[in-house]
Amino acid sequence: MITRVVFKLFVLTALFATPAMAEPQTGRWETNYGPIEMTEKATGFIGTYAYKNRPAHLAGKHNGDGTYRVFWVQEISEVECAELVQGSPYWGRAKFVFDGDKFIAHWNYCDRRIRNKRDFRWTGQFNGN
Repeated sequence: MITRVVFKLFVLTALFATPAMAEPQTGRWETNYGPIEMTEKATGFIGTYAYKNRPAHLAGKHNGDGTYRVFWVQEISEVECAELVQGSPYWGRAKFVFDGDKFIAHWNYCDRRIRNKRDFRWTGQFNGN
């Protein structure tokens, strides 16, 4: 009888358990656009990188579905946005998905909606500290 109860509890736990979501790791990430230094935060991550030898940064917030809503801001870019974000007209949005020591992201300029395959692709591999 106890064995059946334990088995049923095991099955119920397995059915209702949510899978662990991959988190951004603090440290250096090598990407198809150059290195990013990321720092994991309670609700997401922040990162710094260089674009055309000028400082740039991004910040991501966990969406609750395994993805991160990200804004990036640069001092210069190919597209100038009508609105300023953090004092810059060079910014955009992205959606990041982490999978262990890798990420895949899709991004676009300004406030354009992220539609994955129609957007620019950004990939990265964790390289440590």
